[in-house]
Amino acid sequence: MMRTPSLLALGLLAGAAAFGATPWEATTYVDGNVKDLPPNTGGTLQFPDDKTMYFNAGAKSIPVPYASIDKADLGPTKTHSRDIPLYKIWALPKRFTGKTQTQYLSLQFKTTDGEENNMTLELPLSTAPAVLSKIQINSGMKSAAATKPLDHDEGWGEDFWKTTRNADKWNTKTVASNQQ
Repeated sequence: MMRTPSLLALGLLAGAAAFGATPWEATTYVDGNVKDLPPNTGGTLQFPDDKTMYFNAGAKSIPVPYASIDKADLGPTKTHSRDIPLYKIWALPKRFTGKTQTQYLSLQFKTTDGEENNMTLELPLSTAPAVLSKIQINSGMKSAAATKPLDHDEGWGEDFWKTTRNADKWNTKTVASNQQ
C-alpha cells in the first residue's frame, strides 16, 4: 500500500531534478592554449547561468565568463564515418545509422587572471549554431531580439491578408477604398 506513493514521489523527484538540471552539451576540446588541458579532451560544455559557462573535462573545470569572450565563431564541419569491422557483431547497428557530423566552435577569451586564451571545441552539427547563439547573446555580441523566432500568431500571410491581428499595419487609404 505504501509502495505506490513512494514510487510516485520518487518519480516526481526525478522529474523535477531533470527539469531543473543545468543545460549541457557533449563536446571535445580540439585545440587551444588552455593550461593543463591536452588536445582532443572530451568533456561537457555547461551553461548554469547567464554570466559564466564551464568546460568540464573529468576533474578539471574551466570557467569562461561571457563578459570576457572577445570572439566566438563557427568553423568548418567534419564528417565522421563509422567503419566498424563486420566481426564486431555488437557494433553492427552503428554501421547502419549513417555518418555523424560535427562543427568546430572557436572562442577567444580572457581568464580571471587577464591571460588571453583560445579554445576550439567540436560540437554536434545539430547543436553548434544554438550554442554559438547562446554565447553571443550572453556575451553581448548579439541581441536576443534579433534571434527571436516567429510567434505562432504571426505568419507569412500577414503581409497579404487583412485580419484582426494585423489591423494596425493596414494602409488606411487601401482600407477606405475597399470599404466603398
